[in-house]
Amino acid sequence: IVLEMQGESDHWLNDRQFVEDSTKLCCEYVKSTRSCGDFGIINIDKWKRACSWLEPSGPTPEESLDPTLWKAMDGVVDAHPVAQAVHAETRQLSKEALAQRGRSPKLVVVTVGSAPLGRTHPDGARRLQLFAPSDVSWFSKAATGAAVGVEVQEVDLAADTTTQELIAELRRHSDADGLQLMWPLPASIDAAQAYAAIPRSMDVDGAHFRGRPDAVAPTIGTHPPAGCHGIVRVLEDHGVSLDGKHVAVIGRSWLVGQPLTQLLSAKGATVTLMHRSSKNLAELCAAADVVISAAGQPGVLDVSTLKTGVVVVNVGTTFKDDDLVPDILPTGDTHPASLLVHSVGPISVAILLRNAAENATACQAPPALGATEVTSSSFATASSRTSTSPTAHSSC
Repeated sequence: IVLEMQGESDHWLNDRQFVEDSTKLCCEYVKSTRSCGDFGIINIDKWKRACSWLEPSGPTPEESLDPTLWKAMDGVVDAHPVAQAVHAETRQLSKEALAQRGRSPKLVVVTVGSAPLGRTHPDGARRLQLFAPSDVSWFSKAATGAAVGVEVQEVDLAADTTTQELIAELRRHSDADGLQLMWPLPASIDAAQAYAAIPRSMDVDGAHFRGRPDAVAPTIGTHPPAGCHGIVRVLEDHGVSLDGKHVAVIGRSWLVGQPLTQLLSAKGATVTLMHRSSKNLAELCAAADVVISAAGQPGVLDVSTLKTGVVVVNVGTTFKDDDLVPDILPTGDTHPASLLVHSVGPISVAILLRNAAENATACQAPPALGATEVTSSSFATASSRTSTSPTAHSSC
């Protein structure tokens, strides 16, 4: 159809592959305009640059765009601008690592089976197709890493992989600056042993975060889980202070809720951790200064029941009918929140890559995995098993 419409245009090649490639690029751009769940949100800065390039002497950007028509609801934001700022930091760190060591930072992502929410997940390809450009997505970490100077190697293992086979794979990547083992693992794998095989100097996703009093210090090997760190980064970038605040967290998962509670507490917040079956959930949230929902249940809480000026953050989203539905949505044209984060979106992959680049600049030469012993106590609860691995620290 496009070939028929373009006719004799001198800036299009009359070639099907060219048209397909161009259409894909257009779709990628459209996905980049997604904000707070809607496509076509116009970025004012991009609009100004486009106007200046297209018609320098024409109408001013203010005259040619009504910003009230092409924006999200007042007070509603998402994590995309913060993620872009993190990517800029990662590019700089990658340049520093390349200058120091002669090679780019390297992240290795190991996935066992298709249960983890990533590129092997049944919904992974469709989510990537619908929602995010390939260079800023959790579902395309290699392309996203390449855009910020981080080499990403994704290793996909079969669901019947044994614990020892997984550990052998983890130990094979002694040249990595970051090593991420996707959660959850199959029940047949001893999670405590597997996560303990990740050296602290390569930990980029909180493998050694839980239960450590020094875990929030900005030193190598103490990175909180990338998603939790991203949530705090979004709040801080929007000027939200956590010190002394009452924060209600909905969702007690080992992946988000529990480590997030620890991180928020370390920031000075008083945290109430709940789950979707908590009987007094609405009452507890109504008194909170900040409400963070990681339940993965649309409508888990009615935003109108919260106090005026509350800060709301949606971590949990549900993929339904080719749409991503957050846990808490405003009803009607108004809401009581001073800030409502529609979704944390691409912040997790941005933080993950930054952690790998930060590790690379802090460590001149990665240690051999076979020479490292780490604690496994943090994972005993999550895996319902215990581990006998001794405790020690790796060093660069």
